[in-house]
Amino acid sequence: MSLRIKKGDMEFFLSPLLASFRGLIHAFMGRRGGVSQGRFSSLNMSTKVGDREEDVLRNMGIIKEALGMDGCAFMTPRQVHGDEVVVVEECGVGYEAVEADGVITALRGVATGVLTADCVPVLLYDPVREVTGAVHAGWRGTVRCVCEKAVKKMETVFGSDPGDVIALIGPCIGICCYTVGDEVVERFRTMPRCEMYIVNRGGRYRVDLQLANLDGLILSGLKKEHIYTVNICTSCRRDLFFSYRGDGDPTGRQISLIMKG
Repeated sequence: MSLRIKKGDMEFFLSPLLASFRGLIHAFMGRRGGVSQGRFSSLNMSTKVGDREEDVLRNMGIIKEALGMDGCAFMTPRQVHGDEVVVVEECGVGYEAVEADGVITALRGVATGVLTADCVPVLLYDPVREVTGAVHAGWRGTVRCVCEKAVKKMETVFGSDPGDVIALIGPCIGICCYTVGDEVVERFRTMPRCEMYIVNRGGRYRVDLQLANLDGLILSGLKKEHIYTVNICTSCRRDLFFSYRGDGDPTGRQISLIMKG
């Protein structure tokens, strides 16, 4: 169960459990409420898709104001659909140039974030060690266990117990819309319990990316009751979210972020 918050034209989604932690800010942002135009309308957060940089920076300011993050930094890596997870140890030292699909940190006042437009955004929080993280899991990252690797890095670098970690799996393309070819199916068949999230409907294969990542988090040691899912398909709800498959290329990217204040 998630909380859907509206502020003017802006809409975003929260976890009721994480919202109860004092000083913790998190959100799965939607596409509404920004200043970008045309195919990037309107809260696009990527400068790599063809949008005007000044509009993306204004959108960043709008999000910071809405979430009470003035003066805070966003740390989003250069995503490459892989399984690398970077640890942010200092603020403002160019982590945006690092090729990675996961970010974790114990720093306060630094928002770890990922950009998506159908891929799975996953937010992580260890309330004991006060470690936050954000993961971008496309199909390649999913089969490479990028979420599990983020949890493992929280454990090895910060001493997190996976049983304490809380995970939020955000809006992404659903099994209703995510048809895939034989190559992708064969990659998913290398994963444990793959029969849970590969289906054949009408002669076409579909993959449940949310379920695959949820299963991976459980295999990593997270408690099922500590994993929350926003069950909204980005391709079906293009009024709320950017969707690479639904909108076509180019389209914008929404941000998912988490920060300990």
